[in-house]
Amino acid sequence: MKKVKKYLVLPVVLVLSISFSLEASAYKFNDDNNRFFKCSTCETAYPSYSWGDNMGGSSVIKSAWQSAVSDWKSKQSKVEFVYSSSSDSKLHSYHSTDKSLYGEMRWTSDLLKFVTKFNGYINNNANNITTTNVARSTANHELAHAMGLDHVSGTAVMNSSRDRATIYLPQTDDVNGINARYPVFKNNVLDEPILNKEPEYNINNLSISSDILTFNSLEQMASNADVIVMGHFNHSKGTINMLRDPNNPKEESILGYQKGLIYDFEIDEIISGNVSETMIDIGLRSDSDYFFTDRDGNEKKISIDNPLFESPNTSASYILFLSKDTDLDMYFTPFEPFKLIVDSQNKVNVETNLNEFQSSIEKSYEFEDTKEILNVISEAHYNWIDNISGTDVSDVKNIIKGQRMK
Repeated sequence: MKKVKKYLVLPVVLVLSISFSLEASAYKFNDDNNRFFKCSTCETAYPSYSWGDNMGGSSVIKSAWQSAVSDWKSKQSKVEFVYSSSSDSKLHSYHSTDKSLYGEMRWTSDLLKFVTKFNGYINNNANNITTTNVARSTANHELAHAMGLDHVSGTAVMNSSRDRATIYLPQTDDVNGINARYPVFKNNVLDEPILNKEPEYNINNLSISSDILTFNSLEQMASNADVIVMGHFNHSKGTINMLRDPNNPKEESILGYQKGLIYDFEIDEIISGNVSETMIDIGLRSDSDYFFTDRDGNEKKISIDNPLFESPNTSASYILFLSKDTDLDMYFTPFEPFKLIVDSQNKVNVETNLNEFQSSIEKSYEFEDTKEILNVISEAHYNWIDNISGTDVSDVKNIIKGQRMK
């Protein structure tokens, strides 16, 4: 394989979108305008899928995917997922130490934006993933991304700030979005010669959408963290594969790679939780490896940055909300945001990228050996409102302690 070149291009596709507000909002389509192929006079598209990694036998995750396939079939007639053992599109389970990450949907689409392949993942280590209907909510959310829907606010399975235990079925807004994405035309407008026209380079789009646990109040953050500490970061001292073997999380996965940067964090004060050390290791997810299958059937590896990663300031004081991984004796992100930086006035400011990425992050990879271009977009449509910055440190501690005593 020849060396991969990187360029910035427009328009293109990784999707990592997060919503927080609970106000009403109409459905939205993904920025890449992906959809499954449906002939213009047909009523229904029939994408196929098969079982992927860690899906042997029965499990909460497999049941969630099966329920989601049935849920979408019962709610609308435009798209029906069909099981086929030979399908290249797969539904998976993995174990990531990033407990804020519920799931991912990765899809590739062609020049006409038709989905050519999709891979869905649910993290079996996400917060409360085994609670009734939480995994099912994630599965319905990720299938909707493959069908063409983006994140929204309001009462919808596409709202990343939804209560996953109660909003687990496609809602009216979600169904309206799918019906609008797959219209039926009286004339076959897609039977055009362009389908057979091949440019000098074959152009593909890769989209990656993640369902992330998000909060915008101190009360929610205090209730969902294992420990809350105040102190400061030292420099990064190494890396870890945050994807672990589901059967033995002490071992890294051989099926994928999520790069975590390991930082020493020196504790000045334990605000809440049980911590015996004064120095702890914290893993922050920085990027992940993805594989693209070229026109010759060969897999090519690319690395995609995590848009939510931000290097900590080693000269600043922080309040951190953390999750303890007892298998690795390390701490990880339980939700976003999880870092409060303390300023010179003894007030806190939320340190997060949630409100920074309002448009797509684009990359393009050119593969000269097979004359292909792969466009990758990180759609970051955040609807987050900062209700925390500017609060006195003493008030933050009182809110945390009050909430933890409930």
